[in-house]
Amino acid sequence: MNFLAAVLLQNMGEEEAFWVLAAIVEELTPQYHTRTMTGSRADQRVFSDLVTQKLPVLANHLQTLGVDFEPFTLKWFLCLFLNTLPFEPVMRIWDVFFCEGSHVLLRVGLVLLKLNQPRIMACDDALDVLYKS
Repeated sequence: MNFLAAVLLQNMGEEEAFWVLAAIVEELTPQYHTRTMTGSRADQRVFSDLVTQKLPVLANHLQTLGVDFEPFTLKWFLCLFLNTLPFEPVMRIWDVFFCEGSHVLLRVGLVLLKLNQPRIMACDDALDVLYKS
């Protein structure tokens, strides 16, 4: 959450940044930033199901390798891709996120996997997937 706050504070006043962060935490990503992280965990399961549905070959390959999505997608969703993508594309993602809601995070995650599918498919074990893709 500190990454989100930092970006907001760099681009707006303190009070406005506070209210935007409150909207992100309470309205746009409910239950993501709680002790149990139930909202984030639910979206992790939805994302896993979407990958199985939309990218079945990749999903089968990852399952064969024993790769769990949560270690990398958790940081994607909690930090709204700040730790994953360059700043300019992240700001565009945030624009759409503020307009359309958290399902945008799932769509962006699918796009990232689709774009990296050739590299992921070339991996022989779970560590390769985590470090090379």
